[in-house]
Amino acid sequence: MNENELRKALLQLDADSAASASNSAELSKTILNRDKRRVQFLTVLTIGAWVFAGVMILFILSIFIFTVIPRAQTLTRDMSARTLTSEQTIGILHTHTLMFLKSSILIALSLSIMTVAALLTVLLIFVSRRATLRQVTVNLARLAEQLKRVHPEPATRPPDEPPRGNQPPSDSN
Repeated sequence: MNENELRKALLQLDADSAASASNSAELSKTILNRDKRRVQFLTVLTIGAWVFAGVMILFILSIFIFTVIPRAQTLTRDMSARTLTSEQTIGILHTHTLMFLKSSILIALSLSIMTVAALLTVLLIFVSRRATLRQVTVNLARLAEQLKRVHPEPATRPPDEPPRGNQPPSDSN
């Protein structure tokens, strides 16, 4: 059953019949289990997205710190010592430019993954809120059912209550 079918089935339940009480309990259990699985899945997905984005940023920083910066320092030192030809310098600068471009692309990818993780976090908040409201609704329905069993509603009014309707005004003068 999909979400809409479960919603319609809940609305069609007859609360007064005994047969629907077990059907209602099964249906509410199905819905709560589905909500629980959905929240767990979104939680794992959200945590995974945040961890992946964080690892990616650390990866980019480590590449930059341990590869790009030492190569730039070596290039600067070699250029000031004039040990490189102009063709070697152009080749190294080309390599450095490609490294910076690749790093920029990875940073943009990491930023987009962080955006997806933030959106998943917001979705997780809404889904868990809806699941919590459903749990509260089911618990309130169970409580109402228990109260009906303990204190059944009288079919008629109590005998000591005066009849309602058109009563002549009493003369209390």
